[in-house]
Amino acid sequence: MPVLGDPYLLDAQLEVPGLLVQIQHCRWPVLHDAKLQYSRDVLIQTLTPLPPHSMACLTPEGRPGCFVKVGDLVFAPANMSMYSRGGGGPQRCVSLSYDHGRLEHVAVRVDRWGRSQLELCLDIRCVPIQHAMNWLAHEALAPGFASPTLVESLGNLVSVQLSRVFAAVRTELPRPGTLPAWQLRRIESYIAESTGAPPSASELAAVCGLSRRHAGRMFKQTTGCTLHEYVEAVRFERAQRLLREQRLSIKEISHVLGFSGVSSFSGAFTRLAGLSPRRYRQDARRLAVVTAPRLRSH
Repeated sequence: MPVLGDPYLLDAQLEVPGLLVQIQHCRWPVLHDAKLQYSRDVLIQTLTPLPPHSMACLTPEGRPGCFVKVGDLVFAPANMSMYSRGGGGPQRCVSLSYDHGRLEHVAVRVDRWGRSQLELCLDIRCVPIQHAMNWLAHEALAPGFASPTLVESLGNLVSVQLSRVFAAVRTELPRPGTLPAWQLRRIESYIAESTGAPPSASELAAVCGLSRRHAGRMFKQTTGCTLHEYVEAVRFERAQRLLREQRLSIKEISHVLGFSGVSSFSGAFTRLAGLSPRRYRQDARRLAVVTAPRLRSH
């Protein structure tokens, strides 16, 4: 059974023991309704804009429940039903599938998950996982030296990050010295909604009513990264998205993100991505090419 179900056609794949990376594409019928179920735990990241009004529901009961908005990165536990609906159009995805047992520390007792865990599966916001999935997509399309080793390493990274994502949801009370969930969400929202120059540590601390030093220490204890590192990661993810959308010039993107000019933006992006913004945009355009014929509605 294809990893993403019957509507998808396979473009490329890489397989190592316990892991399978696939690039697939399809053209969703207008106002489609679909039921997808996978035999393995799988992460799916879209490489093209989602069809309009994309909604989904993940349920262990085998019947649809409450539909919520879908994000660019989805986790579908093995043998769980995922119902999808939305507008039509082309879509291309990269998926990472794990053999049974590889993600036990993540999906343990999925049948007892509550609504918060199930809804989180449909919109996972984790910059390291997104970076790893993009890297896997490039590797699947153009395998390089020691490709199996790279896939294994990225698969392990994704596994660890995914376990942290769900551990944060399972933990209702904050650990001593960490930020409560509401303060963390407030910081994340402020960063996500900011435009131009990135917010300073003092601004982010003020959002939570904390001192700069105290906020920085608690944020590091909570997330494992500094405020500066997190802001940089969010800005990098935003740069990737704007480059993939192809609407703004590189000069305009550098201005939107608050860089002093194209050269400073290019240097910062190249340092994190390993390739220039122009090269990334060219590769993204190649990834987004969809050639599937329109499928008939069932």
